[in-house]
Amino acid sequence: GLSASDAMSMHNTTLLFDALRTFIGYRNVTFISGYFSESLTDSLLKRHNFKPALLVDLDCDMYISTVQALRWLFGSATIMQPGTLVRYDDWPGNFTAKGGSRSDGLWGQTLAHIEVTAAFRVEWQRINRNVFEVLSIGKRAEDALAHTETCYHRPCW
Repeated sequence: GLSASDAMSMHNTTLLFDALRTFIGYRNVTFISGYFSESLTDSLLKRHNFKPALLVDLDCDMYISTVQALRWLFGSATIMQPGTLVRYDDWPGNFTAKGGSRSDGLWGQTLAHIEVTAAFRVEWQRINRNVFEVLSIGKRAEDALAHTETCYHRPCW
């Protein structure tokens, strides 16, 4: 996989994070190491003053990572707000009946999106193939889920 640690030949996290801050040219950034299941905790929310997100870029690669991240983000009650954009790095292309064994699209980041949509009653607007805008949270569960599922069976652009 792609690893900043391997790419920069730095395996000390303190040195790596300092090098990344220098590389991106922005010192006021916080890196949090660890798997989502270990690092995305209630105590993390208490230690940092998270503001509402403008863009959440989910480059998680797998269903479990995506669902853990989304549940934590929506569970925070402050990070995900109407207007937040969510971009999925590993969102499948258009879904067709001839698309292979996973043609229903209900796997990976798509499945995580559907489950979190239902759990947090999120209403979305699809911006393009893999970018969605949060319209509301906790309101019309049936409408939100129906709208999201409809997106899967039509062209994305």
